[in-house]
Amino acid sequence: TPLIVDNKIILQIGGINSACIIALNKDTGEEIWRSLDEVAAYSAPVLIEKNGKRVVIAWTQNSLSGLNPENGSVFWSFLWEQKAGMGIATPVLYNDYVFVSSFYNGSLLLNLGDDYTTMEKNWQRSGESERKTDALHCVMNTPLIANNYIYGVDSYGELRCLELKTGNRVWE
Repeated sequence: TPLIVDNKIILQIGGINSACIIALNKDTGEEIWRSLDEVAAYSAPVLIEKNGKRVVIAWTQNSLSGLNPENGSVFWSFLWEQKAGMGIATPVLYNDYVFVSSFYNGSLLLNLGDDYTTMEKNWQRSGESERKTDALHCVMNTPLIANNYIYGVDSYGELRCLELKTGNRVWE
C-alpha cells in the first residue's frame, strides 16, 4: 500500500541498489530518494509523528526501521529476518510503542524515544514453530492495541489477548 507524505509517494518495492523503500514525486513519478538495501516484505509503510519529528516505519524481510520521510535516511533499525518475507501486517503505534507480528517469527515490541528517532527493544517473543506459538503469530491481520492490551488472530485462527508491556498471553 503506498503512503503519501507531502509531495511524496513512499513504497516498499524491493528494488536493487538500496531501493527496498523508495519515494517518488506524486505529480511526476520521478524518484526523490531510495533507502534500505534489503529484501521487501508485504507490510505497508506508515507515518508516525511526535514532538515535530516525522518518521516512516518500514517493515521489510530484514528489519523494522524508522526512516526520515524527507530523504530516506535511517533513524534506527532493528534487524529481524522474516522467514519467507512474512512481515505482512501493518506496524501498530500505541503511545510510544511500535508493535509487529508475523506468522513464522512471532511478535516484537519496540519502545520509541522522545521524538521517535530512537528506539530500544521492549520484548521479542516467538514459539517453537508457527503452530506452537508463544505470544502472537499474525499472518495477514493487523493487531489492535487498546488499554495496554494487544488483540490479534494467531497463526491458525486463535483470537488472543496479550499484555502490552510483557507480551504475556492473557487469554486465547
